[in-house]
Amino acid sequence: MQTTSTQSSRAKNAKSKAGLNNLVIFDFDGVLFDAFDNVWRTLQPIFRRHNFRRIRTPQEFRNLFDQNFYAATEKRGLDICHTPALKKEIANAMTREYHPPLHHGMASIVRQLSTKYTLAVESSNFERAMKRMLRKHGMLRFFTAIAGADRQAYKGTRMRTLVHTLKPAQTLFVTDTAGDVVDARKAGIPTIGVTWGYQSYHQLKKAKPLSIARTPQQLLKKIRAFFTP
Repeated sequence: MQTTSTQSSRAKNAKSKAGLNNLVIFDFDGVLFDAFDNVWRTLQPIFRRHNFRRIRTPQEFRNLFDQNFYAATEKRGLDICHTPALKKEIANAMTREYHPPLHHGMASIVRQLSTKYTLAVESSNFERAMKRMLRKHGMLRFFTAIAGADRQAYKGTRMRTLVHTLKPAQTLFVTDTAGDVVDARKAGIPTIGVTWGYQSYHQLKKAKPLSIARTPQQLLKKIRAFFTP
């Protein structure tokens, strides 16, 4: 005969395993890492070398993320996706020069979420740079998948591929930009925005995410609430 404690333990384990069938996808730059200044400093000289004068200030760069970054630069005359040499130049620069600090509190949030949910990264950055930073901070082991712009530039397409591959019961995307909210919506994935990244609360609100978190602890509560029946 099973004891009450044994039954309770098994029920708890079953619930935990069920939770791992739910997927939380994190944007990388801005959400996990305080990367804006680092990325701007890295890309600015490349833009100048390629005579890309449409983006001259940090705010103009920030505004690119009102939509997909690669679509926004292409619209302004810099076709990164269809220029292999340029894309390689950017990827190599990001690998060499990308060393942003981790946002305070995010390592703890990721660790806590990893015990209950499947975690993935989805970013316009490049996989080699992202894996290096996650490994440096002891966080790589928490993520089942890392998806970057190496093979496919458009986030909506990559998110659909992630969901198709991992087959989660439910999926949630965490991002700091309006463009990501729009891409996720097109892929049928709800989003939570965060205010400590590339774009402001008001920019995010215009894109109509499911909700917006102002602190990592608030984000943790919102993610748990989303997956709670």
